[in-house]
Amino acid sequence: MNWMQLAIELTRQAMNSRTEAAKPAEPTDLGMALSQQFGLIDHKMDAIVQNLKAHNAKLERSIRRQRIWNYTLAVAVVVVAVIAFLRCFRLLELFFLGGRSSGARPQFILDDLSAPHPEFNPLHPPDI
Repeated sequence: MNWMQLAIELTRQAMNSRTEAAKPAEPTDLGMALSQQFGLIDHKMDAIVQNLKAHNAKLERSIRRQRIWNYTLAVAVVVVAVIAFLRCFRLLELFFLGGRSSGARPQFILDDLSAPHPEFNPLHPPDI
């Protein structure tokens, strides 16, 4: 016997056995066939529902984290705005009141401008 013929016969047998094994057994009863199909559909739907529930749980966790992050950022913005307002109010106080409202005041350039200049008279402009 030739090795080539043996290989061809083995290949044919392997191909025939695969096609026979790949064919599912078809039930002869229509009710049985429908119950098998509905069973497969139910099984696939259960898998889909489980995947959707897992995905929804993951989305809920990420939404919760995002909400906490948004609240944290809002609080930070409010704190920065309050600090900026207080700093601005302090600068305005130093500018208009000359810092006289607090006991310990820093040396500020505008302190010299708090008292009018002795030679300045707004009613009589200087002669040029």
